[in-house]
Amino acid sequence: MALPLYQGTPEYFPAQRSLTPARVAVRPRRRQMRIFRQAAALFTIGLAFLVVLKVIHAGVEIAESLMRRSANAPVWSTGQPVPATVSATNARARLHDGYLTITGVAVNRGAVPLHNVEVEAVLKNRVGAVVGLEQALLPHQVIMPGKQCPFRLDMHSASGTTSFTLHFHELLGRDLG
Repeated sequence: MALPLYQGTPEYFPAQRSLTPARVAVRPRRRQMRIFRQAAALFTIGLAFLVVLKVIHAGVEIAESLMRRSANAPVWSTGQPVPATVSATNARARLHDGYLTITGVAVNRGAVPLHNVEVEAVLKNRVGAVVGLEQALLPHQVIMPGKQCPFRLDMHSASGTTSFTLHFHELLGRDLG
């Protein structure tokens, strides 16, 4: 039995015709879209990377400004920073057998703890010229505000020494008055 012409023949149902010519025409368009999508994805990734770098850079600048601000933090009652100062009390010099011993008590008069404080004794003659110098670290590594720390300097006595002055400073650092 033969099938009628309208059942299953491409001539009668246009939807059943071969799609080969149409597919060939669409392929270049698909390639262009894929390339466009890849370029857009790369552009988006690059833009996101730049935004992340900007945010990190801004965060670093904010952190640096906060650190600068906290390093120079004022005392709120006066509006001015209190300088770190150390002074000596009960400083005495004693000469025995060609050696000079200077003793005393260092007092932290500032508002911050001081680390590795060094005492320096400058020996002078009667006209004020320097004839000797001796340095030593204070025995306490940290001196809290308002606290005291005894010190002792032993040195050879320079001839003609008539006076001395004491200076305090951080180890290899700034002068503490």
